[in-house]
Amino acid sequence: MLEAVVILALAIGEPVSAQAPGFDAALYRTKAGGNVTLVDGVLEFDPRIVDGGVDCAYNVGVTVTDSTDTEIYRDRWRSVLACESDEAAPTSEGNVVVVETFQFAVVPGRYSLEVSLEPAGMPGMAQLRAFELTSLGEHDATSDLILAREVGRVDSTEARRWTIQRRGLGIAADPYVVVDPSTPRLSYYMELYSEALAGQSGRVEGVIRRPGGDEVVRMKLDDLETTAENRPIAGTIPLQGLPPGDYLLEVQLALGNRSVTRSQPFQMLPVDQSESTVVELAPTRADHLETYFWSLTDEELTELFDPIVVWLTTGNERKMFESLNSNGRRNFLVAYFRYRAPLQLGGGDESPLDVYLSRVRVINQRFGEKVGRTDFSAWRTERGRVYMMRGEPDRRVDRRAPAGNSPPFEIWMYYYSPGYTYLFVDETGFDDYRLLFSSDPSNPSVFDWERRAGEVAVTELFNVTGGR
Repeated sequence: MLEAVVILALAIGEPVSAQAPGFDAALYRTKAGGNVTLVDGVLEFDPRIVDGGVDCAYNVGVTVTDSTDTEIYRDRWRSVLACESDEAAPTSEGNVVVVETFQFAVVPGRYSLEVSLEPAGMPGMAQLRAFELTSLGEHDATSDLILAREVGRVDSTEARRWTIQRRGLGIAADPYVVVDPSTPRLSYYMELYSEALAGQSGRVEGVIRRPGGDEVVRMKLDDLETTAENRPIAGTIPLQGLPPGDYLLEVQLALGNRSVTRSQPFQMLPVDQSESTVVELAPTRADHLETYFWSLTDEELTELFDPIVVWLTTGNERKMFESLNSNGRRNFLVAYFRYRAPLQLGGGDESPLDVYLSRVRVINQRFGEKVGRTDFSAWRTERGRVYMMRGEPDRRVDRRAPAGNSPPFEIWMYYYSPGYTYLFVDETGFDDYRLLFSSDPSNPSVFDWERRAGEVAVTELFNVTGGR
């Protein structure tokens, strides 16, 4: 995995992003061998900023000075946009951005950098951004962290898709990454330097935090074994189920009693309500949600909301929830019931949260099972799981003492969409019901279910379903 650091540093040496309306910029530092630091710069701006430039052109300038005010690097270039009459002209909606990149190298020290952007022939309309940066030192174990829309191998036919290229990897970096929920993922890149690691081994973890510092998600990214070579760390983190808002990704390198942390901010956009079936509750309800979830103890949170994994629609959402600590789960649940909880069939005034809690109460009363010395949470039982998903069946056949030697069984039928039927059988005789037959494609019937269920259950199932 490769690594680069956003080094737009307002506080010297601290990697940060510099943003202004329509004009963002970021710098990323990596070591280039010896005592040289390589700096990659990425500019992104709204093309309307440079409207009116002569021949639809604009000028970009970059100047770097050292701590003695001596100019050590200067570059200036001219680029051309599509004009208003062209088919590819920028739209008034502002959904097009222009990206420019540059690169320079510095020796150890502190530096000032100025970036200018102006419409061609209109110097009075120039916008300036100034930054302070410090080179990486010999004791820095990592480069800065780069967040990106995508990281992948560089293909010469697609080289333009990458804003930064390092060691055969392409990085689609932005000054500030905004994650669209239609493609909920975040890529990262960072380099590890063997000289500063001093042969130590350890681990690399990723932590997603709220801006105030609350931890939302923690995950393992890599194991660090003793190595004599510099190496990159890069990958993609799925973000399905992460509530909308501002976040910070920390990449933490743990080496015995020493740790190194690099971080960058990103934003998760809300789901587009116009193209989604999610439910948005009224603001008063949203306030109630926050009050409710933050009033629960950790034990109450576990007891009442571990079953939420049955409702979550994707495996990534379930993994996300299960990886969260208690505070992270509270944030997740507020957003889930505010934006994405499924609508319940049959109407009524109950909110999704009310329906959910009602089902939890029912399964805890009815379906807690004990087999031998093992207790099973009600929602982990097969009847409890189906009840959480579907609610009370429209028809329920309960045969606790069927004729002959047939085992006890239950048949649940739901008449309305999606109209599924389920057959649960207590094969052990210890109230341990298993789902053997189902017309629900997400819960397929088990192999040889007819033999295991017995003739009485099969016949009754045939009768109540009319042979369907």
